[in-house]
Amino acid sequence: MATGIQLYKVATSASSDSNHSRLQVDANGVLNVVNSSGTARPVGEFYVFQQMTDVSTASSAWTVAPEAGTLTDVKTVIETAVTSANATLTYELDGTAVTGISITVATGGAAGDVDTDTATAANTVTENMAMELISDGASSTASVLTAVTTIERRA
Repeated sequence: MATGIQLYKVATSASSDSNHSRLQVDANGVLNVVNSSGTARPVGEFYVFQQMTDVSTASSAWTVAPEAGTLTDVKTVIETAVTSANATLTYELDGTAVTGISITVATGGAAGDVDTDTATAANTVTENMAMELISDGASSTASVLTAVTTIERRA
């Protein structure tokens, strides 16, 4: 690894045609994707947080998508170990199941256990879309579960 040497050139813009988005660096140095209607959105990914008061009860945690993008994965953490059986979590966008998201919160775990899964299809997010994390409630022992959903931003 080189140190003290700048090995890249800083880009300030990129050209496009009428059928594609273009890149633009704003006055604050933030790289944006500008769509065909001229709307600029920062490049990268963003995160949506949800919390279930009890993963061991059949329930849902709802939120709304602040922007459009592609849901890539969901990560969860529990505050108390669950018992009796595993709890299974799924994810829906406007009532449609996201393919690939089936998270198992295993019995016998401990507070702080992290589980994750990756979306493979039916994962396109639109701005203001309802996002639902669903527990089957199969486990026992009440446990708060916090989820972080990663969404890749798109113009």
